[in-house]
Order: sequence, then C-alpha cells, then structure tokens
Amino acid sequence: MPVYSRLRRALLSDGATIVAASFFVQSGLRVVSNLILTRLLYPEAFGLMSIVSSVLIVLELSSDFGIKAFLIRHPSLGPEVLDTTWTIQVIRNAVLTLILVCLAQPISHFYGRSELSGALLLISLNIAIGGVRSISYFVAEREQRFFKISMLETSLFLLQIVITVALAYFLKSYWALLIASILSTAATTVASYVAFPNSIRRFSINRDVFRNLWAFSSIIIPSSILHLVISQSDKLLIGKAFDLHVLGVYSIAASMVAMFTQLAGKIIVSVMYPRLAKAFRETPDRMNQAFYKERTKFVPILLFATSIFFPLGPLVFSILYDSRYSAGGQYFVVLLLIPVLKIISQSSEICLAAMGRIKASLAANLMRAVWLGVTFFPLYLGFHIWGVLSCIALAELPALIYFMAKLKQIGIFDYWREVGAIFYVGAGVSLGFLVVLLGTMAFQIF
Repeated sequence: MPVYSRLRRALLSDGATIVAASFFVQSGLRVVSNLILTRLLYPEAFGLMSIVSSVLIVLELSSDFGIKAFLIRHPSLGPEVLDTTWTIQVIRNAVLTLILVCLAQPISHFYGRSELSGALLLISLNIAIGGVRSISYFVAEREQRFFKISMLETSLFLLQIVITVALAYFLKSYWALLIASILSTAATTVASYVAFPNSIRRFSINRDVFRNLWAFSSIIIPSSILHLVISQSDKLLIGKAFDLHVLGVYSIAASMVAMFTQLAGKIIVSVMYPRLAKAFRETPDRMNQAFYKERTKFVPILLFATSIFFPLGPLVFSILYDSRYSAGGQYFVVLLLIPVLKIISQSSEICLAAMGRIKASLAANLMRAVWLGVTFFPLYLGFHIWGVLSCIALAELPALIYFMAKLKQIGIFDYWREVGAIFYVGAGVSLGFLVVLLGTMAFQIF
C-alpha cells in the first residue's frame, strides 16, 4: 500500500484527528462569521440573543434525560431501545415548547425588554423541530463514525453561517439571528434522517427501557439542573445587572473562549468517553492504564494550545473587532481560565462516568453551584464586572479538586502526571509572550 494511502487511512481512523480538524474548520468559519456579523449588527443584538439562548439551554438542561450517554453506555441497541428513547425525546420537546410559549411574557417583564417576548415565542419553534430529530447521531457516535459526523456537522455549520450573514445583511437586527437559528435546526433535523440509514423510529415506549432510562436520568437530571445554573447564570445575571451593550460584548468574548472549551469537550466526550466506556466493559481492571493512555494523547496539547492565548488574546481581539467591542479583550483573558481548568477536570469526569460513577458529576455540579452562590454577589458588589468574571472563571476549580480526590480514592491517580499539566500551561503562556514580543519588535522595525 502506498505511503499516502496508509497515512490517509490512519488519519481517517483517528477520531481525535477528525474531530479536531472539523472543529478547527468550524472555528475558522465562526471567526469569519463573527467578523461580518459584528459589523452588520450592534452589540445589543448579540446581548438579546444571549438571553434567548440562555433561556433555551435552561429549559433543555432542566429536563435532560441523558439520552446520548444512555445510548453510548447501553450494552445493545435493539429497536425497542431506539424507539423508546426517540419517543421520549419527542414528548419532552413538545412539553418544553408549550412551557416556553407560556413563559415568554413573564421573562420579558423580568428583564424589562418588550422585544424579548416575541423573540422567545419565535425561538420556541427551535425546540419543537429539534424534538423530532433522529437519534442516529448518538448511535453513530457510539459506533465512532467520526468522519461522517464531522463532515455533516461542518457542512451544516457552513450553511447556517451563509443563512445568518444573508439575513443579517437584509434585516440588520436580532431577527436575523433568530430566524437563522430555526432554519439551522430544521436543516440538522432533516440531515439526521437523510445521512444515516435506518433513522426512522416508531412512536413507542417499552416499559423496561423506560425504567432503565429513568433510573439513569434520575441522576442526570439533577446534575443537568445544577449544570445549567452554573453555565447560564453568567448571562442571565449579567443581562439583569448590566445593559445589553455590556452583555453583548461579554457574549462575544465568551463565545471566543467557548471555542477552546468546545474543542476540548468534543475530543474528550466524543473520542475519550466511548473508548473508556469500551475499555471498562472489556477490561475493567486496567482502567488506570486506559485512562492515562487516552488522556496523554489529548490533554497536553489542548492545555498548551489554549494557554498560548493568554498573552495573545487582547491583541487578537483588537484585530478582529472594532472599538465598540474593545473591553472584550480583557474579558477574554480572564475567561480563558475556564477551558484550562475544564480540560483537566472533564477528562477525569468522563473516566468516572465510563465506570458508571455518574453521581460524581452530580456532586461536582453541586460544588460549582455552591461556589457561584457564595462568591458571585460579593465579588459583583466589590469588583463589578471584573468580580463577576473572576467568579465565573474559577468555578471549575472545586470540581477539579473533587475529581482528583475521587480518582485517587479508586486507585486511578498519578500525581506527577497531574502536576505536569502546569508545565504545559507555562509553556503555552511563554510561547504566547514570545510571539507578542517578536511581533512588537517586527512592528517597530517595519
């Protein structure tokens, strides 16, 4: 076999390479999209959309049955399992759609923004359409069909960007973002049936499957509720305490930071989790070796690449966005602590989840929520927006310490490998400062 063919086959069979490549393409498209949209729309449009997105996430996570994790861990996926999980998804989203329709006006009154009511009523279509999406995505991820999933996601993301930019050009308002989101969800739902075979399911509920799913979700739902409190409290409270301009700038900075968090999450959850779940099913007594083998492949490079942007962040932000978003560069630096801590903690969390220790996620989310509840308002009152940012950025620290303690308790912990993470962060920061220094010198010379 020619060298090129062997290399191509190796790359296409490596889930992490495929997921990372797809993510980088999507991130590049997102940056280009943001550059265009921030020139077509005002920060207030992004602020309003940030509130709408947070409300959607609150509703969805507060009723999360953990269907994806349930299907990935399930020993076998017969028709009764697939039919039941899809049916529950449809019913759940139909109920959530009605709830959002009823809550649209009260939420609008809470924020004192009349335009929010119409936006929430329109975006409720997103939930209804997403509810009938095929669960073939989850099955494909279980089967580690990363290339097909990544190609499909990238194509759909490109379509969403084209639609969003076109609508923003003509409408010049937040309605462009809302309508584009609905059309994107519709396209994703259609693609979930077209792209995968045997995607159509029957409307049916098997009692045994439902009982097993409910036992699984009885831990997932409380954990998801705590997670939404953690992940959405920043936007909901900043939207209440500050004006839409501050929230809009914050949402842009947070979206840039989210690219690093999402890359790590995609690799850790989509690649590491199925592999560790398989390792635990086949050789549970060798989870220590399996965990650090998989973790060593991804965590060092993720930490290094993320840390480079501590010094580079403000410079990149000033280049990409105009003066209306100038404060976002400083927001970005503080918030970048989130993915650095998350990369380490999430890899430990999915190891515990793969071993069936789902309660660890619930306990960790409780710690994150307590951190936010205890520190948010004192830091807000003392340091205004900077106190809020610091509170949010460090919320992952208690969970990280907890996961390390749990791993040590069950005999899956290597002190020196954990401490070694500091080296990769330091190396990334050092390289970032070197790039800034060389760039400054080059600018002065030329």
